Amino acid sequence: MRRARKETPRASNKEIFGWAMFDFANQAYTLLIITVIFPVLFTTVIVGDADNEFRLGNLLWSVALSVSYFLVVLSGPVFGAIMDYSALKKKFLFYSYLLTIISTALLYFVEPGLVVLGVILIIVSNFAYSIGENFIASFLPSLGPPSDLGKISGFGWALGYLGGLVAAGFVIVYLGDAT
Repeated sequence: MRRARKETPRASNKEIFGWAMFDFANQAYTLLIITVIFPVLFTTVIVGDADNEFRLGNLLWSVALSVSYFLVVLSGPVFGAIMDYSALKKKFLFYSYLLTIISTALLYFVEPGLVVLGVILIIVSNFAYSIGENFIASFLPSLGPPSDLGKISGFGWALGYLGGLVAAGFVIVYLGDAT
């Protein structure tokens, strides 16, 4: 006999907005560090194999991202079980983003030729960011009943895309002034 499950009440608009703003703030990472800016710097400046059609740089970039995602796949279930058991979601989220911020900031010091350092920092940075995405997603079921989760999640994604556009605009303006 199955027990009747109590439906989760919808969280306040303020709480949902706060959760969604996390996506607004963090989408700059995937857009600028993983997709647009740093891959180009890594292949052209750090690895600098333009004479070889950027093959080594692209390979190393792909390997670094693959390793980071593989680490997420391996550790995600373990971290999830620990979070569920210990009720430490916010601490796990905080430390994942602290590690993301530190390792991403350290990319500033990666100079041409420091390929191994660049690869290690990208693995750490992207792993911390990606596992943090798992952690923030774990809050979604507590934000409302199952019938509302698609709308709440979609709102988060929309604000995330808006955050990415704001970050891209800021970089375009900043880089435009720097040239």
